[in-house]
Order: sequence, then C-alpha cells, then structure tokens
Amino acid sequence: MVCEIALTLLLTFGGWAGQTSVPKHPVEEFFMSGIAAFNAHDLDLFMKQFAPDIEMYTPTGWLRGQESVRKRFAETFQQFANVRMDIDDLRVREVAGRVAITDFK
Repeated sequence: MVCEIALTLLLTFGGWAGQTSVPKHPVEEFFMSGIAAFNAHDLDLFMKQFAPDIEMYTPTGWLRGQESVRKRFAETFQQFANVRMDIDDLRVREVAGRVAITDFK
C-alpha cells in the first residue's frame, strides 16, 4: 500500500561525531506518531495529522475534509475494537522544498 502525504515541514538536521544510527526523518516521526494514535484508538490525536482540506482514498472510496475522515475512522474504531496498523518498510522521499512522500507496507 502506498500512501502519499504532502506536509509542510521545517527540517533541521544535526548529529554527533561517532553517531552509529541515522536520525529518523521528521516526517517519519510525525507519520509514526499518527500510527501510534490510531493503534491507541485516540481519534482526536490521530486527526491532528490531517489538514482541514484532507483528501484520502480508502478501500470504500474518497474521503474529503476532516469531518469525513473523522467519521470514517470513528466508525472503524467502533466496528473493529482491536483494529491496528503495523507499518513495515517506511521510506520518506523529499520531492520538493516542503513536500515529502511516504511509502510503506
């Protein structure tokens, strides 16, 4: 499943000498915080990742606007008490100065 999300970002990179792990991209941290909110069924926190004019394609069709997305996920949480998302192979590509694409399975 490929998801494309355009985000406005202020990117700041820093590091320490001898650092052995690559720092996570800010978009990856933002994306995964949304997944954590989804898995906790915290609808208010989950919705903070979406702009008011969000357009999202789902298996049931297009959702347009925050209220449409909120309603869809409220129904999902109600219908499937144990629903969760597990993300593998998350990659972030910057395609323009303030736009990034996330690809994941």
